[in-house]
Amino acid sequence: RLLVNAERIKEEECDTLLQQFAMFLDSIPVFGSERFANFRSAEDRVDTLLFECMANESYKSLFSVVKLILILSHRQETVERGFSVKKEVEV
Repeated sequence: RLLVNAERIKEEECDTLLQQFAMFLDSIPVFGSERFANFRSAEDRVDTLLFECMANESYKSLFSVVKLILILSHRQETVERGFSVKKEVEV
């Protein structure tokens, strides 16, 4: 819903995306569920794991949404760095 409201995806694509997501979840045993269970966020890259699993044509639309989500900033480092620079300029 958020991506539709932000006009990043079209509402007509949502059914296809949900179907691809359901297919992806059903296919996790094929990819090797241990790959997901043993995923170490401190050492492994989530984008690499998902790319390897979604590289085929069946998940093309879903992977484009995954890329959109992965590029979202989850931290305020950029903003905080800007404040830090501004403080130095004021001094």
